[in-house]
Amino acid sequence: MPSFDIVSEVDLQEARNAVDNASREVESRFDFRNVEASFELNDASKTIKVLSESDFQVNQLLDILRAQAAEARH
Repeated sequence: MPSFDIVSEVDLQEARNAVDNASREVESRFDFRNVEASFELNDASKTIKVLSESDFQVNQLLDILRAQAAEARH
């Protein structure tokens, strides 16, 4: 039976741009005023940490980050 491998590489500059744009959007959104919410990009481990006060807000942050990452690819 044939098999195949899938390899994915992250463009750190695109990830950094998405995190920066998402951070700017969060700063300007009314629903995130007076709320501790942030993104942290770690270049060494190639991870993005999403921090907020509640699970609901983390899910909103993830949606914002995904939208910015998808926008950067077009």
